[in-house]
Amino acid sequence: LFFCAVMLSAWRGGLGAGLLASLLSSAVFVLWLSPPLVIGNDLRSEAPRFLMLLSVSVFICWLCSQQKRTQAALQLARDELEQRVNERTKELAASEAKLKEAQRLANMGYWERDLVADRITWSEETCRIFGLTTPSYTLNQTKLQEMIHPNDRQIQRQALTETVQLGRCHDVEYRIVRSDGDVRFIQIRDEIKTDQLGRAVRAFGTVQDITERKRAEALLHTQQQEIRAIVENTPDWIVRFDTTLRRTYVNPAFVRAIGIAKEVLLGSEPGSAADAGARIVKSEDLEFFRKALERVLDTGQPLNVENTWTLPTGRRYFTARLEPEFDTHGALTSILTIARDVTELKRHEEQLRQTQAELARVARVTILGELTASIAHEVNQPLMGVVTNANAATRWLAAVPPDLEEARLAVGRIARDGNRASEVIKRIRALMNKGEAVKVPIDLNELIQETITLTEPEVNHDRVTLRAELSPALPRVTADRVQLQQVILNLIMNALDSLSAVADRARVLHICSDHSQPDAVRVAVEDTGGGIAPQDTERIFEPFYTTKPHGLGMGLAISRSIVEAHGGRLWATPNNGAGVTFQFALPIQNGGVS
Repeated sequence: LFFCAVMLSAWRGGLGAGLLASLLSSAVFVLWLSPPLVIGNDLRSEAPRFLMLLSVSVFICWLCSQQKRTQAALQLARDELEQRVNERTKELAASEAKLKEAQRLANMGYWERDLVADRITWSEETCRIFGLTTPSYTLNQTKLQEMIHPNDRQIQRQALTETVQLGRCHDVEYRIVRSDGDVRFIQIRDEIKTDQLGRAVRAFGTVQDITERKRAEALLHTQQQEIRAIVENTPDWIVRFDTTLRRTYVNPAFVRAIGIAKEVLLGSEPGSAADAGARIVKSEDLEFFRKALERVLDTGQPLNVENTWTLPTGRRYFTARLEPEFDTHGALTSILTIARDVTELKRHEEQLRQTQAELARVARVTILGELTASIAHEVNQPLMGVVTNANAATRWLAAVPPDLEEARLAVGRIARDGNRASEVIKRIRALMNKGEAVKVPIDLNELIQETITLTEPEVNHDRVTLRAELSPALPRVTADRVQLQQVILNLIMNALDSLSAVADRARVLHICSDHSQPDAVRVAVEDTGGGIAPQDTERIFEPFYTTKPHGLGMGLAISRSIVEAHGGRLWATPNNGAGVTFQFALPIQNGGVS
């Protein structure tokens, strides 16, 4: 019982309490429980028992305290271990969550196959890829075969057979059919684990949904097929050159145009003596094209060229686009050339130009028909002056004595009126002349003044106030004089037609020229007539559209085509008040100051 008391005290109170309990227990044992001590021999006989009790009690006290200390240390170690386990569990849970998220983003899952037990273990993402509404993380070969597309099951069986029998790893693709009927493409990659005898016992790997990639590849293949069909059947010439200017591809249209076998054309250097094309195309044409290719190689920039080739079928015109091609590192690898035969287009353009010139001549004749009365009046005036001065000269010569000075003045006036009539006829013949356009440097102010003189009788007849503000330092423009005069004449006649109907305000025609733009000159014809609606500012330039009761609707259309053929533009702007302003701008070419 004393020992139990010592053990309990040491366990509950520690080493100090245990020692105290040992002393007290020994004292109680000696003083109350032992027989009465007798001085002398009795005391010596009880000493061993006392010492043994005390020693055993101290030992038990020490042993209990050590055990308690050990238990406390074990508890502390257990708490620390539990804390580490919890932290590690949290880290593993976070890693697993990140792995799941990575698998979801990559459409990639994990799987493992026990080849001996024929059991497959899937990750959650793998179940999602296979479209399992209720995740089934384990299944066998039979269940897997049911989810594979019937036409692709043999691919999976063959891969499994090679894995089991040969221990071979695979990277295969096949289709699966989900429970909702959706067909998906997947890619399987695996690794093999073998036993000590080299037999495959376990396979593990990844499964990735590659449906979108397959669809993109199918779309790309379709587009490539369409592009190939276009390239093979287009009438344009398509040729690819490498950096040594050797042909690496030619399309059938180019082969047909050149008339040389494709095998001969590929690889031959353009422009060299060995080039088979030199037998068909003139060397100077090939040299021009070679220089264009070299320019693309030097600059790395695309280039548009126009050239002519003399082929057995005749002289051919073509336009070409030279497009440099680069690799992923930005290095130029080849030049793709797309050329189009525009011979027929050139021929049609020439025919159109001739037709426009003919229409322009008809328009000029039409305008002159409207000016017949005015022209007759203008020609009649100098002719009457000639007759009057001739009669006066006759009278001065018949006088006695003859007045030679007055006769000389009369003859001078005859010459002046004759030249005036000649200039009128010359201008009319120039406007009616049928011929090719001849572009020369022209003083626009002089041309405007000449046209104003031609229309002066009509201006006076319609009681129109004509104001001309011409810039005194107007640069010359390079143009066809007759065509440009036709434009000015047409604009003035249109303004006079509009002003002839005005009765409630002054009839004013304002013509000006200026050099407000640095690279162009401008001519404006402004009137105070009836004007045009804002929505008609472009329609009036359409062929056969007219606001005149007896107009053809060709004058403004032809005038715009003439101005645009000279590199300029013609437009109309309604005035803030009454009337409209027609103006055109022409570029300055080979010009100086007039």
